[in-house]
Amino acid sequence: MADTRSFARDWQLLKLSRDWKPADRSGEILNRLIQDHDTSVIQKIEKIVADIGKKDAEEILRRMHSMMEMSTILEGVLLVSGMIYETEKENGMKKIMIKKEMKSCFSEGISDSGISAVYVKSFIEALVPDIEITDKGDHFTLFIK
Repeated sequence: MADTRSFARDWQLLKLSRDWKPADRSGEILNRLIQDHDTSVIQKIEKIVADIGKKDAEEILRRMHSMMEMSTILEGVLLVSGMIYETEKENGMKKIMIKKEMKSCFSEGISDSGISAVYVKSFIEALVPDIEITDKGDHFTLFIK
């Protein structure tokens, strides 16, 4: 078998490897599916996203010490994820208002804030099962005892 290596071939391969950036296309695919506004497809995506949110919260609960306050864990997750929220006290309870118009909860991919909101709601419900979540249109309001 002849050796087909040459400087020109190696240089071309090096140039290709430097310039070509393979990418995960799943986000683009999901965004196109969402943009089609097919209700059944969006419901299926939301179901999957809600399941992912629940599993992520369960993973955090497994790693956190049982004596940690849920409000601290929840605020920590909101801070780390970069979600916009405000807190205040109301009737002896902590009130957290989370904006729905948020960056995607996924590192890249889905740009639909409605899908991200489904994830956040599922995540919070799994993290703090007895929490009261009120959907106020542009934000969620949470009351923590």
